[in-house]
Amino acid sequence: MMTMGRPTVMPLATCTGPLRLRRTMDPDITEDSLSATSERRSSSDSDTNQQRTPFGYPRSLDDFIAASSSSPSSSASGQLPTNKTTPWRYCLIFLSLGVANSSDASEILCISYVLSLPDFQSQILHSHGAGVLAATVFGGMLLGGLLVGSLGDYRGRRPMLLIGLAINCGAGILSACSPHLYFLCLVRFFAGIGIGATVPPLFTLCSELPSARDRGFWVSVCASFWMVGSIYVAIVGWVVLQVYGYSWRLFVLACSLPSALGWLMVYLFVTESPRFLLLHGRYDRAAAIANYLADCMGSRLDAMTEQELREHDILLENIHTQQSSEHECNKQYLSVRGYVATQPTDQTFGEFIQSTCSDFFESVTQLYTQSSLRRTTMLLQVIWFSLSFGSYGLLTWINTLFVQIHLNNIYRNALLFALANLPGNLFSAILMDRVGRTKLLIGSILLASASLLVFAQAVFMSDTDQATMATEGDEIVIDKSHKRARIIVTAACLFQCFSISAWNSVDVLTGELFPTVVRASGMGVCTASGRIGAMLAQFINGALLRQPVRLLLVAALTLLVGAIAPLLLPADHTGKAVHDRIVVAHYQRSVSGSYQQLATRHPASA
Repeated sequence: MMTMGRPTVMPLATCTGPLRLRRTMDPDITEDSLSATSERRSSSDSDTNQQRTPFGYPRSLDDFIAASSSSPSSSASGQLPTNKTTPWRYCLIFLSLGVANSSDASEILCISYVLSLPDFQSQILHSHGAGVLAATVFGGMLLGGLLVGSLGDYRGRRPMLLIGLAINCGAGILSACSPHLYFLCLVRFFAGIGIGATVPPLFTLCSELPSARDRGFWVSVCASFWMVGSIYVAIVGWVVLQVYGYSWRLFVLACSLPSALGWLMVYLFVTESPRFLLLHGRYDRAAAIANYLADCMGSRLDAMTEQELREHDILLENIHTQQSSEHECNKQYLSVRGYVATQPTDQTFGEFIQSTCSDFFESVTQLYTQSSLRRTTMLLQVIWFSLSFGSYGLLTWINTLFVQIHLNNIYRNALLFALANLPGNLFSAILMDRVGRTKLLIGSILLASASLLVFAQAVFMSDTDQATMATEGDEIVIDKSHKRARIIVTAACLFQCFSISAWNSVDVLTGELFPTVVRASGMGVCTASGRIGAMLAQFINGALLRQPVRLLLVAALTLLVGAIAPLLLPADHTGKAVHDRIVVAHYQRSVSGSYQQLATRHPASA
């Protein structure tokens, strides 16, 4: 019978010997390069001369990554590196994650194009089922984000990301072969599962791989690839559907290519999160990947060692345990989440499924039972719901809406709508680490809502002009109608610009506010709330499609609700290290990782 490794929790004190560590599905290039990097970087290190913080404590993972990021191409001794390193390898990691994110955009947006095609309506829809088809994708995203994506906290971020991309690609290919509406709804549901399983581990990796100083930038870069996917779909739709007049099946097949490319790039270039490995007691693997990331950044600092990570983890556990007794924290939770060194045991496939479900429910339960997380989780769910209702609900129907309000050349307008992502991404990337995530999120949502109000006003006046032109045929009215059309397209592009800025902000904010032990689960729960909002929007917008002004007003008012919730959130982590454990420690760390208050309470030995 098939058996799998099942981690069992053990105190660090009992793990004196070398651990038999479970390995995640790391890429071949990483297996070889990690070993080579560790050997090369460790050759200059001495067991008796480990690197320490200014207060005499062993370096943490945050210390090492921050130092590697802030002082590339320099060694601890101040000498230049003996061999040239290539920082482009570090950029390639986030480029791969960005391509994976673009596949989500291509799979979601392709439906908005085929829904407006007369051939598709006659072959598949038969005058019914448009709302159901649009909602099935988001139904699958709800299930994928809540169940599959959340398993990244237990099975690894990278394996879950690869699984999601594989499901996404396969479902996209099968969609092109659909004989009828019911089969298409089924495969689009599985495509949604793949998309939902991709988002939580993807943005979790984006939050955990870079340093605190650069986290906002790199998450914004990865999120900006949604624009790349939307532009890709717009160009493919223009060429395949309008220029050459090919079938919608070829268009849907072409939209599955980013998923295949994303899977390949993630498999080849993206490593597992060292923070995840550290929290699960895989110190040697965490140290090796940390050294690999530092090498990719061009840093020649002395290598991070397994012993340093062990000593630092034991130090934090002692402090957490002492403070839990002083402040009467949840000791049982500390015993489960604090001692995370693992050893595998054999289990059957059925036991693996059972333990997987148990892990999921345990992790999600912590989000609502821990007072430090409950409020944050619920407020973020409100934000995700309102943003998804207002943005995804409109994205699915934007081309059909352009047709409904009599705009010519919907593919050109759709391309302009997709290109509007670019200024939004630049806007958020520049301001993310300067004004803070919360302020940028609130401002972006308010501007997006205002754009929809202008959109609705222009549509209302355009409808009035159309009625006047039908009765009078005045050339002045025709000229006004053309101006209204330009205002409509401009307002739609502004909405897309500011909404993508809001999405970039909430992606960064969500990944930072949840601690590492439940970060993927927190992302999964929040994305699930967003999918509920997106599903609800499909039915409401489908019903209001012949009343576009009301549709736009409902979306604008829903966005305004999402602008209020961030005011009640805790302070964001702009420029700060993210938390690893749920229990809030009563010491303060600077960005460099030094422990001021800790040194006062526990002076280091000479």
